[in-house]
Amino acid sequence: MSRWIATGLILVAIVGCSDSRDSTGSAESGQTPAEETPQAVEEAVEREVAEGAQVANEIRDLAGLSVGIRDDGTITLSGADRWGGRIDTTYASLEFLTNAVPSLKRGVTHEQGSALDALIEELSATGGENGQ
Repeated sequence: MSRWIATGLILVAIVGCSDSRDSTGSAESGQTPAEETPQAVEEAVEREVAEGAQVANEIRDLAGLSVGIRDDGTITLSGADRWGGRIDTTYASLEFLTNAVPSLKRGVTHEQGSALDALIEELSATGGENGQ
């Protein structure tokens, strides 16, 4: 009897630990992450408007990263990292983005990191959006 229980537990463990994901972590082999295109950014903005969310009053393209600067001082960042993974986050202020950049730069391309540095330098020199 205990032999059947042990066999059953092993089978449950194998089935429970198995996953249909391949070694890249995607659910189906051959799938690549979606590229951030201008059309995709426009669609995202339209969805935000439809949902009543506050829309960025200024959107910039930083080497493939889309940065939205909102009237309330929040800054949105979306796009793809150097490995094609999705980045989609919002920072409460320029200060929060500035503090996050060293960590962000580890995952984005050199061009994206340089563009983020230039954006922070520009916004800091002008006092940030709306004095934030």
